[in-house]
Amino acid sequence: MIYIVIDRKAPLLTLIAVVDVVLYTLLFGGRYLIVKMMMYYIFAFLIVKVVDLEKIKKKKLNLVFIGLIVIAVIVVTSQRNWGNTSIIENTVVYYVGSFTFLDVLLNELNWSYSPLYGMGTFGFIVNLVIAPFAILFKIPYRGSDYLITQITAIPRFISPTQSYNAMTTMIYPFFRDFGFLGIIIGTSFLAWFVSLVEEKFMKNKDMLFLCFYVYLAFVLFNSVLLYDLLFPSAFITMVLVFVFIKNKSFG
Repeated sequence: MIYIVIDRKAPLLTLIAVVDVVLYTLLFGGRYLIVKMMMYYIFAFLIVKVVDLEKIKKKKLNLVFIGLIVIAVIVVTSQRNWGNTSIIENTVVYYVGSFTFLDVLLNELNWSYSPLYGMGTFGFIVNLVIAPFAILFKIPYRGSDYLITQITAIPRFISPTQSYNAMTTMIYPFFRDFGFLGIIIGTSFLAWFVSLVEEKFMKNKDMLFLCFYVYLAFVLFNSVLLYDLLFPSAFITMVLVFVFIKNKSFG
């Protein structure tokens, strides 16, 4: 999506992205990667316009492209209606129900759960370290992503007729770390991380930090649903940025 915004060809990355999105959508009936693709494009466009680089400062938002993605999201959503809900009701429940679901989880929270002591906030690093040890020593995997999803994957009713699961906003893993203090620590870390990448990008204006900036912009956007940095895949994504982005300049 970033390459499309800056008019740079990347056939291998494009092929991987398209195959990834199509396979995910067909296998799971999910709209997540389609929405993710659209948001990456929008964030990349907005950030590039802000830095006002000479070669791309006249770039216009491709409304046709955005429109096609929105249509795809609507089509997938229509195939995944919960009960007798309409597409609009379905969409509202999906993107707003996370707050009610968080409230339900907090109200039924078993206070005997051991604190995660930062494994929620820094799950993208810690869980990536735990996983190889679990495989190597053939012991049960007990990463924070597993501990949290074991609870959040179970559907709960967020209304008399509507059940919901998985999406807990970023607050839940922060809270599981250190209680209310964990929320302060978690949001402070995320704010620092995004600010650091933004500062590096604005100083260097290179492709590498643009990719990180766009990725973290989506992490913030998606935080009302879940905390992407809980999962090891987040760290792997950052590593792959280093692997694929060879030319770090816009020129």
